[in-house]
Amino acid sequence: MKDLKSTFISILKALYKPVVIPFFLLVLFLLLNQFLVIDSLFKEKVSLELEVYRRQLNDSFTSIEGQLKHIIEPFFADQFAMLQEPNPIESPFSTQIIDQLKSEIVNLDLEGLELGPDDVNYYRIDSSGVVFETDHSLDLGLDLSRFDYFWKDLKALPEGQAVFNSFDYEKYSNQMRFYAYLKLPDQSIFEVGINLSALDSMILDYSHEMLQSFDGKMVVYHLYNREESHLLTGSLLNEQQDRFLKQSAQEDKAIFKYHSLFFKTIYYSWDHQQLQYSLVITVFEIYAIIILSIFFFTLFLVHYNYFRAKWSILKLSDKLIKPILMLENKMKDFNVKTSEVDIGQFDSQISEIQSMHNSFVKMSDNILASYEEMASMNEELEASYSENEALIEKIERLLETPQTFYSTHDSQEMLCQLFKVMLPMLNRTDFGMVSVIRDHQLHFIESSGIDLDTINSMKIPASKHLDMEKIVFKSYGEGEFYEKLAPKKQTDDMRKMTLSISQGLIIPIASKTQFYGHIAFYNLKDSPNKLTYEDYRIAEFYSHYLKAFLMIRELSELEQEIQKETIFSIIRLLEQHDPYTKGHSENVAKLASEFAVFLELSEKTVQDIYWAGLIHDMGKILIPHTILNKPAKLTEAEFEEIKKHPAYAYDVFKDSQNLKEIAYYVKYHHEKYNGKGYPERLQGDQIPYESRILCIADSWDAMRANRVYKNSLTIEDALNELIKNKAIQFDPILVDQWVAFTKHHSDE
Repeated sequence: MKDLKSTFISILKALYKPVVIPFFLLVLFLLLNQFLVIDSLFKEKVSLELEVYRRQLNDSFTSIEGQLKHIIEPFFADQFAMLQEPNPIESPFSTQIIDQLKSEIVNLDLEGLELGPDDVNYYRIDSSGVVFETDHSLDLGLDLSRFDYFWKDLKALPEGQAVFNSFDYEKYSNQMRFYAYLKLPDQSIFEVGINLSALDSMILDYSHEMLQSFDGKMVVYHLYNREESHLLTGSLLNEQQDRFLKQSAQEDKAIFKYHSLFFKTIYYSWDHQQLQYSLVITVFEIYAIIILSIFFFTLFLVHYNYFRAKWSILKLSDKLIKPILMLENKMKDFNVKTSEVDIGQFDSQISEIQSMHNSFVKMSDNILASYEEMASMNEELEASYSENEALIEKIERLLETPQTFYSTHDSQEMLCQLFKVMLPMLNRTDFGMVSVIRDHQLHFIESSGIDLDTINSMKIPASKHLDMEKIVFKSYGEGEFYEKLAPKKQTDDMRKMTLSISQGLIIPIASKTQFYGHIAFYNLKDSPNKLTYEDYRIAEFYSHYLKAFLMIRELSELEQEIQKETIFSIIRLLEQHDPYTKGHSENVAKLASEFAVFLELSEKTVQDIYWAGLIHDMGKILIPHTILNKPAKLTEAEFEEIKKHPAYAYDVFKDSQNLKEIAYYVKYHHEKYNGKGYPERLQGDQIPYESRILCIADSWDAMRANRVYKNSLTIEDALNELIKNKAIQFDPILVDQWVAFTKHHSDE
């Protein structure tokens, strides 16, 4: 349950969220929309700047190429014409003429490019592609025929044809050059090469001039034959940059990629004849910082107002809570058990709270008046409750009596449990004991308040108690119990005890025909404990139950004895029919039941396995005598007849109420674990667990018994046979347990 402050805060939150959250989402939406608009405008601006930048560079390249061609093309025409004249006034391609060409080229205004005489070179190439004359000594002897893609086109030129290669990137010198070629009548080629490496600086100047319109960092590349990159500034291309630049070239537009909210990279690439120029520009998004700052400032204002409202509510709640807490403490301190109650003075500026206090004062007076009356009634109720609780406990113990009698098959254990159940019900006793008759003496098996060894050492004869047929509930005079029931030979302590017995409750353990012992409870003289008539009635209740139990037990034992004698008679008949089985059934029953005890199976399962062992070969009575005792080898039909004996036994006993479950175990005791047994070829766990135990016990006794037709096996040989047939005839786990069982018995 929430306190008042928490309630106010919850109300504030409930009112605050429906207003603030939509407002906050609206601001977020507007800022995001503004971000997208600004970003779109920025992209348009950048795209426009890049297009202008591209046109400026292309126009500059075209202008430079045009001016160079305007000088070189007439030069080639004049020199070729001089070669056609029989006696030219001046030698074609002389040093003077070439120097004049260089001077004209150097003096050209090439968009601000500055060229020196060393930047213009000439080359003479023979018909096989070897440079045999040049003013650039590094290229003398260079074999151009190695560059098939290049030399193939030059070699095919007609005489007098000039070729201008525009700007080209010379890979081995890492320089931008402009080349012009003329095919001469002798099939040699005259070449003019101009070093335009200053173009890189011009490109960078144009690039930085463009970059001033937006804040960022730029890397400029140009690609030779669109494959090999030449870096003008910055670092080399990585795989991702190369991919985006190729995309820009294919789509002929700038590619924008965001790295974070504040940084993005622009990839732009375009072609110019043999070359491809590329820009990688990293831009800082200043407007993203501004939008994010607006967002966080809005968030701050929202939370500031929330906490300010919360502070106001808490201040208001204190004015309400303080007097309420004072009243609450007075209510907590109010105790009806104290004789005086100090309500004290209470003043509140809030009329409702003051009214609550006045009502509490009146209510406390009424409660105090009623409390004394209720206290006296409560004492009476508690006394009655204690009596009822004790009575209910006794009734519950009486209802548990059947469970006490039938929870065990052992009579002595049952008597001990019964004694322990009765003790708390007869809680007004000094000591008690349970005795049974054994060898004409009382043998004490359980006691309370007296030592068992001490009382058993006196060897009390049972003769004085044999005539007990009813419960004895009696008070004894001084020495009376000693004279009538106490043994003559006692220790001094026992004599003092028996002389001072003043009260006894003795319950005979007897059926209609036989006395087994007694359960007795005693009190001593000067003891505060006194047995009552109610205790006698409880003893009488248990006595009737005990007598009925003993009579049922006697009838059950008689029934089992008759059943056992009947089965043994049939076994004797079987032994007359098949002399080789003499003693075999009893041995199997004994072995199987002892093995079941070793496996810690239940008492009922042990008994069932014992009976199954006794009757497991009963079906052989129905097998003809001539087959059972045939001295020669059995035919297949005769063996099939013998294999029917488990089913015969099952058919005989399956309708018996007591033996039908046992008959089921007998039916399958010749099944094999691998499924090759009989009568139904069951396999593994399909065979009843009890039948698997019988199978091992039956085989063991057969191997260990002496017969006319074979000698018995030693324990070691018999165990080896069982192990050899694990998982074939026998359950492998049970074989391992039988080995342990045999070792256990041999150790004993």
